[in-house]
Amino acid sequence: MNNVAQKYDFPAKELDDLGVIGLYLFGSQAQGLGTSLSDIDIGVLVRSNLLFEDRAQRNKIYDALYDILSHYASRTLNRLCDIDIVFLEDPNVNFQLRYHVAKYGMSLYERNPRDFANFKERTMDEYADFAPLRRLFTESIFARIS
Repeated sequence: MNNVAQKYDFPAKELDDLGVIGLYLFGSQAQGLGTSLSDIDIGVLVRSNLLFEDRAQRNKIYDALYDILSHYASRTLNRLCDIDIVFLEDPNVNFQLRYHVAKYGMSLYERNPRDFANFKERTMDEYADFAPLRRLFTESIFARIS
């Protein structure tokens, strides 16, 4: 396991007060491809999707998470780095990104492991539902190139 993905004693009470139920590392750091210039990508699951309707509340949670995660990231990597925080069930989040997190994401903090399992199941079901459209799209691109 790479350094970034190791389990930490995140402040569970503070995360719970924010409505955070899971933090997941994804991207180059999770796949062991990170360099000294790589950022850290963190997927976040929240207790209620109503968060996405209130921009001020969302920003408050984002800022608090950034403060918490910055502390752990700088301690782990012994350097400052960019942290990208993605609310995984935000309707504006790209489906392919959610699929990537479901497939490669590594748990940093979970209130209940079942929450990430449920997210993975929903995401994989959606991915399977859209397989015929992805195939059609890919075939049409190759047809245009030929």
